[in-house]
Amino acid sequence: MLYMRLKIVGPWIFFLFVLTSFTFACSSQVERIPELDTSNNDTRFILVLPKEHWQTLFPDMQGEVNIFSIGSDGTDLRPLFFGVRGYNYVEGISFSQNELLLSSFSEAQVLGKQSLGNLYVWNIKDAAPMLISNSYVAGGYPFTPKALWLSNNEVIYVGEQGNEIALFKTYLNENITDRVFGLDSSIHPLLRLLSASTNGFIYWQNGTITPETSIIETDFWRVGPNGEDLARVGTKDGTKLPFFSVSPNGNLIVHGKSILDKNFNTIVELPLINEPTDAYWSESSEQVFLSMRICHTPACVEYEMSYYIWQHSFVSSFAQIDIDITVNWALWSPNEKQILLYHYSGITNQWKLLPFVFDLDSGELEAILPNLKDIANYYVFWAP
Repeated sequence: MLYMRLKIVGPWIFFLFVLTSFTFACSSQVERIPELDTSNNDTRFILVLPKEHWQTLFPDMQGEVNIFSIGSDGTDLRPLFFGVRGYNYVEGISFSQNELLLSSFSEAQVLGKQSLGNLYVWNIKDAAPMLISNSYVAGGYPFTPKALWLSNNEVIYVGEQGNEIALFKTYLNENITDRVFGLDSSIHPLLRLLSASTNGFIYWQNGTITPETSIIETDFWRVGPNGEDLARVGTKDGTKLPFFSVSPNGNLIVHGKSILDKNFNTIVELPLINEPTDAYWSESSEQVFLSMRICHTPACVEYEMSYYIWQHSFVSSFAQIDIDITVNWALWSPNEKQILLYHYSGITNQWKLLPFVFDLDSGELEAILPNLKDIANYYVFWAP
């Protein structure tokens, strides 16, 4: 078992201060925008954009932050719906690519202050979203998620019930919600969900973030789909746990420089100099994008990054890829042939997002949304 203390530096300081929220008006006032014309096969993205950047284009639109569709060249901005108030964000896209998971809060979040809001599922063919919970616990958007898709019909999320933080599971077709497990208040609060699958374990990371020091005190935990077999993930001898990341289906684990199966049996040892810095899984769990830092100074003020892709198939493969930017966050495309890369440029508290797309087949890195290069506070996702 393990108790860890990790320091967050660089872009993570920026991430932690961007705790955001919104209020979603699920009523007759919500109007759906006509379906997008994708006949020209232009790749589109979902954009989460603050009011100051869209108010002149849509002066009658409510809300402080809203959700849009946009072309890859940064033009043709289209709201997904009107009649929305507050702060509007996307939590995730379903496996079928037909539904968006949305979180909803009435005011902007403050680091270190727990806030409760609404959680919705919105089918892109429907006019209004469906409420899942009105006691959803805010996360550090979007880097510390507290809601994940289990399947196209199931969502797992962190909520509050009777002043107790707990894990809940909603069956969308039946509109039924079950309490999976109550989180012990004597341990660190849940920082982010890592992985959840219908018949497998639910993994999460506990942690406490302080704005003054940006320190996470953290452990990794898992529990069965029905709240059984709770266990803290750690080393047998109590030493520091190596880097740890779980695939979306829970069947594969990056553990230090090794890939393990769900029973912690080694599948392959990765030929890395150091442990990974981050791991980003494709939705199928068949591929993982890894970053590794090599420090050139004792405090790692000067360093270089290397990037790799491991593919799990009949014969697993591992290859270094050529990316000449620092990747701060990454999202696989729905077809798993491209990776959306978040790159932040600037100084602390003045970071600007410069998004790129890496194509696996060509090996090319392409900048996207060039018209937004001077905007600091927006988020971009693959469109369904």
